[in-house]
Amino acid sequence: FANSLEGQAQLSPVSPDKSLKEEPPSFAKVSDMLIEEEMQRVELGTFSEASLHIIRNRLDKHILPAWGTIRIDQIESGHIHLLMRRLLDERSSPTTVSQYFVIVRKVFRLAKKMKWIQEVPDLPRIQIDHKPRSTFSLEEYKKILRTSKRLARIKKKAPALKIGRAHV
Repeated sequence: FANSLEGQAQLSPVSPDKSLKEEPPSFAKVSDMLIEEEMQRVELGTFSEASLHIIRNRLDKHILPAWGTIRIDQIESGHIHLLMRRLLDERSSPTTVSQYFVIVRKVFRLAKKMKWIQEVPDLPRIQIDHKPRSTFSLEEYKKILRTSKRLARIKKKAPALKIGRAHV
């Protein structure tokens, strides 16, 4: 048990005991700490680098411009409403809005862990209709299957796929 607590203390950039004596930081400072923790998860292989970039981009695009300079303990329901309005004005989808608030929730949970706030504020939970997307038509799936079987029979590798600038 003691080893697991030591491991947690090493992963956290600031110890919760130290935070009791300090004035609560800005939302931006706590989000920087979150990024640091997520970077450690990337290094451990438990979080993808792509997901880390998405978090950073979302923080930079809408969350930090709205709340970055505000002390974490001073963010109120009005601020939350304004962030929601900002996202809706951008015509963000329900899924995107939900993902933004997942990041906000993570920042507040870290602030609570550090004892800078008593509780995580009520944040909107967005109802998302899960509609599976069909990537290919039935005919396209048949063609893919026939081609893959033909390539397997002649023991030939499929051609490389171009993804961005790299070939996979």
